[in-house]
Amino acid sequence: AHRSFLMLNAAKKAGIDVNGPGAVRMRDAGGIGSDRAPHWIAPVKTVQIGQESISNVELGIIDSQGARTADLYLGQDFLRSHRVLFAMSQEKLYIAYLGGDVFTRGTGLEPWMRAEAEEGNADAQYALATMYGNGRGIPRDPAQARAWLDKAAAQGQPNASLLLGRQQMLAGQVDAAIPQLRRALDQLPADRLGPLWLYIARVRHGEADLAKTELEAAMKQQKEDDWPAPVADFYLGKTNAARLLEEAGKDAKLAHVRTCMADAYMAEWHDARGDAAEASALKATLRTSCAPAAATQRPAPASASTPLPTGGAAPAGTLSN
Repeated sequence: AHRSFLMLNAAKKAGIDVNGPGAVRMRDAGGIGSDRAPHWIAPVKTVQIGQESISNVELGIIDSQGARTADLYLGQDFLRSHRVLFAMSQEKLYIAYLGGDVFTRGTGLEPWMRAEAEEGNADAQYALATMYGNGRGIPRDPAQARAWLDKAAAQGQPNASLLLGRQQMLAGQVDAAIPQLRRALDQLPADRLGPLWLYIARVRHGEADLAKTELEAAMKQQKEDDWPAPVADFYLGKTNAARLLEEAGKDAKLAHVRTCMADAYMAEWHDARGDAAEASALKATLRTSCAPAAATQRPAPASASTPLPTGGAAPAGTLSN
């Protein structure tokens, strides 16, 4: 994660009100996958990390549905302003302040990020694409989002290539999408949704047998058998629609978004196989019940998903609001 963030439960314990003065509700955080987490930027008077006290900062606050083992996650913003020493024999971590802003301000585009992107840093280019695509901290600009996504993908940034391939497929550019998706997945073997996207692209291209072989191989590589594995099982004929929807509804907190995702991916499957009636029925369900949730799974061209912060955990000391 390029920005440090605090878990919502920890923020509440510290007296930080995400609905209070100065707090800003951002777009939900999420990965390429289906899960999304509410995201805020809020002012924090003091953060105490070891002997260092940092005053008057803005921190991201995430209400993640998954299990988290730390309250505060330190991102690249903190690490750029500190020297970190791992003393393995002592089982200690030493942190020394080097200078500069410790935490990125919550809104706006950092000058260093644009400079990195303009200098050709593919990761920074992908970060800009996601920010412009989702309006995360800056005004949404689909043209800028697509321009930076194209640049990042041209340099082989795998997440950018994966998302670009998805957008190309949804735009009907299957010939361009397939090699883009394949290259990305060769670098991202653990990605959960990419194999489903490649499968659909192959089927649309008349390569159903190869689509099945690749998806089976991808699922064998992945150790986890939770969501969205049931979607892959449906594509491979190992389960039916009723069972898929049952699996989608097992987690009460995520049942709605996963059910909508299941409907969206089944609609794509029927579309790819030329079953227009079934696809139309599912799309009607999506329009009436799932439009916001389904839209996050079917990015339109020039839009990108907001990466879920997954930076190294660093349980922090004291926070004050």
